[in-house]
Amino acid sequence: MMKTFFVSSTFKDMQFERDILHKYVIPEINSRAGEYGDEVDVCDLRWGVNTESMDDESRARKVLSVCMDEIDNCAPYMIVLLGQRYGWIPEKEIVQSAAERGGMELDDLDKSVTELEIEYGALQNPERAKNVLFYFRNFAGFCPSFCTVENAEKSQKLAELKARIRKLPGAHIREYTVWWNETNHRLMGLEHLAGMMIEDVTELLQDEWKKILSLPKGEKVRCRQWHIAEQKAKEYRGKITDAEYLIRRLDSGEKLLLIQGQKGSGKSCLSGYLAERLKQKGYQVVPFFCGREGRIYNAFQAAIYVLEFLEVLTGLPHFEPHKFNGAYQILSKLMPAVGNEQEEYDYTDLHENRKNMIILTCMKH
Repeated sequence: MMKTFFVSSTFKDMQFERDILHKYVIPEINSRAGEYGDEVDVCDLRWGVNTESMDDESRARKVLSVCMDEIDNCAPYMIVLLGQRYGWIPEKEIVQSAAERGGMELDDLDKSVTELEIEYGALQNPERAKNVLFYFRNFAGFCPSFCTVENAEKSQKLAELKARIRKLPGAHIREYTVWWNETNHRLMGLEHLAGMMIEDVTELLQDEWKKILSLPKGEKVRCRQWHIAEQKAKEYRGKITDAEYLIRRLDSGEKLLLIQGQKGSGKSCLSGYLAERLKQKGYQVVPFFCGREGRIYNAFQAAIYVLEFLEVLTGLPHFEPHKFNGAYQILSKLMPAVGNEQEEYDYTDLHENRKNMIILTCMKH
């Protein structure tokens, strides 16, 4: 059930704020989210877009493409930091291309990447905007050169952008004040910003956390596993034709699919994509991600997770095994019930009957 906030801001002048997010805000929020079995993270593209070998136009297109993809992946959550700088403005043709891709209606193509992120993630989508947190920075006293506005034209554009944000119905807008420490070459006063962010994110997620708390334990685990599967599916960058080929093989009757590969090769993302597609086709899917992310750490916990799903699937009473052998024995009794239901499967009715299969992933050694 992990939630990720996309961070939108100009880069050079907002390094201190982004560092605060990673070092203080997210750890504190996760100490609270953990009580509900949830986890929160941020998508910070300072290190995420590799454009080293590209020309200027290709670099701009790649940056905008990745930004929009990640906003979609993190939707509806977003944190916007606006200071005194407006940011880099790509060529109009590139902005127009991004607007068409994102379904944005723009009356002006002279927009910075930061404003385009805000347009796509909030201004053009009122439903998303309800989950966007805006923070406007003010300076007390001296403002260092890397934080000052670029020119009069961009100063006007920034003012107009902030005015549009303020007009958003129910917008979450906060202002904070910092000052420059010339001796240490650091922005001071960011503790106040960190406190506001922790308070705002907690308030934004509190209702959902309360709903999670009311769920039975097994349902909490299933919700978390499905959230991971959905996130992995969004991150899948392999060939769709390859994934659909695997689905056709499963449709043809294969019951075991082993996905093998090196660490980082995309096994989990492919598994997430397959889980989403198979669910759409009417299969009963049990997403299963081990380790810290999935909160399943050993064979016993894995057996219990599958066991509880099968109990719901078959309508049989719940059993409480106290050791692995007990879980294995109950599983062996439940599997025939599932198998019988599978034998009666009718391709003309995806809802009354169920299709069942196993997809395993493992690391190649």
